[in-house]
Amino acid sequence: MNTWLLLTPLIAAVTGWILNSIAIRFMLRSLLQRRRQMAEQVAGLVSEKIFSFEQVEQQITDPANIEKVLPEVEAHIDHFLRVKLSTAMPMISMFIGDKTINQLKEVFMTELRLLFPSLLSNYVQTLKKDTDIQQIITSRIMGLNDVMLQSKLRTLLAPQLRMFRITGAVTGFIIGGIQLLVFVIA
Repeated sequence: MNTWLLLTPLIAAVTGWILNSIAIRFMLRSLLQRRRQMAEQVAGLVSEKIFSFEQVEQQITDPANIEKVLPEVEAHIDHFLRVKLSTAMPMISMFIGDKTINQLKEVFMTELRLLFPSLLSNYVQTLKKDTDIQQIITSRIMGLNDVMLQSKLRTLLAPQLRMFRITGAVTGFIIGGIQLLVFVIA
């Protein structure tokens, strides 16, 4: 028996590794060629299931979240009443003291607590109407560099790609072993 025949499983393993490596290259190229379709599907999924303006609206109109912003608003109102108003209208500052400023501030803050939820809700509705999240995501994905995208895919899928190559090598080795057995038996 020829000793070169003993290398059949090893040669078949290398062939399996190489063929799966080539298949990976073709698969990645195919993914890049179908990028528009994938981008649109990913963007659709994100805009429908992951990111929604309703969730944003719910978060920013939540009274607890509005309360977090109100101290800053109150500081601006206080600065306005104490500094800007007296600069713009010096006569008024002569008649307004701390007690009046605090009363005005309290009235404004009460009104803002009522106004902010509907104001923010209207703002989100306007954003929703004027913003096409699916289009934004699609154009961002389409704007990615091919080399960078392929590199990211290779990094992301590295364990699976390695396993695919190893599977090709193992399968090739087994097939080569079976061929060797058939040749030896025959």
